[in-house]
Amino acid sequence: MMTVVTAVVAVAVASFVYFRVTEYVNERYRERQAANIEGASGVAVGTVTVSGDELAAANKAAGELIARNYTVLELFYLQGLPHFPGPYNQTPEDGYFEVDSAGVSAEYKAYTSLDACAALVNSTYTPEKAAQILNNPRGYGALYVNKDGKLGVNAKFVRLDDYDTNWADVSYTLSGENVTATDTTLDFTLDITLKKTDGTAYTVRTVLRYDVTGGYRLTELIK
Repeated sequence: MMTVVTAVVAVAVASFVYFRVTEYVNERYRERQAANIEGASGVAVGTVTVSGDELAAANKAAGELIARNYTVLELFYLQGLPHFPGPYNQTPEDGYFEVDSAGVSAEYKAYTSLDACAALVNSTYTPEKAAQILNNPRGYGALYVNKDGKLGVNAKFVRLDDYDTNWADVSYTLSGENVTATDTTLDFTLDITLKKTDGTAYTVRTVLRYDVTGGYRLTELIK
């Protein structure tokens, strides 16, 4: 088992090389393509132990995805994006305020379009989880929409100012043993340790998935 401790804000984008077991699922996928079989069959292979090189690549992917998860958490659950008031300070008829792009803080300037928000989410989570975050993250429909060519934010959004986890101090453990494999995916167990603002630590267990058609993704939002 390999443990990597990282400050999420310092995680750098890395290029990944996938080895051995990953090449196995890639090869099974190419065989299906050659046989004109579309999509992933999901045929179980069992549990496997990955190579040290492959585990190192998965660790790098996990660090980048955890950092992006925090950005999604901020944009879709904790803070959201600032917006202009509605006409006569009323909620717009369509239920969405126009985002005030000029008022967005520097670290989130890149996410002032619907395409940018969607790209962030889709590159961080598996398709099923990404669709849920984009279409109904808080139980009242999409948080962000295209509003007359601008980004609109749902008027029902409420900031979670009482959230008390300190994301400046995050560690994670990724195991290269007992990795669940199908002919197109690898599921790594990912334990993420976070701390409350009072110093109390807690661990969230989730899955880091490698998919031959999309690379590494998280299966759940980490809070």
